Amino acid sequence: MSSDLSSSAPTPRRLYYHPDALEKLYLPQVDSMSIVNLTVERGVPILITSFQETDLQNELAQRLGLGEISREELEGVRLQIHKDKARGKLIMTDCDWDGVMALTREYTQSAIYYHSWNMRELMHLSTARLLGFDGFLTPERRMKDLAELMGFQVL
Repeated sequence: MSSDLSSSAPTPRRLYYHPDALEKLYLPQVDSMSIVNLTVERGVPILITSFQETDLQNELAQRLGLGEISREELEGVRLQIHKDKARGKLIMTDCDWDGVMALTREYTQSAIYYHSWNMRELMHLSTARLLGFDGFLTPERRMKDLAELMGFQVL
């Protein structure tokens, strides 16, 4: 699937935002505007799990530790996430974590594992699958490849 988010392919009904895509909504980066525009075009709240939020917070903390963002930027992003949850732009959704782990184990024992996918990558796909998402949004080529392999419409 093309990395161009404005392609003519129909937009998936339910779109899973990988934390790397969520990060680009809150920190201006390459591909941020295409992700922001797609989100605005869709006009629906973003459903997220505690796993996505925790993974996003971990990525932000790593950026702070590496000196890529300031403490003020980190706190600003955290405040914006809190506001977006309060406004209903981000909606927390529950997940069967035992089911996610079982599916992740299944994926690691299948041919998918032999492509050197890591557990974090497989857990995101397992979460999206169990929650009934048909689309997967990520700016990362590796995750796009895996999501396509798993049968998701990839943006």
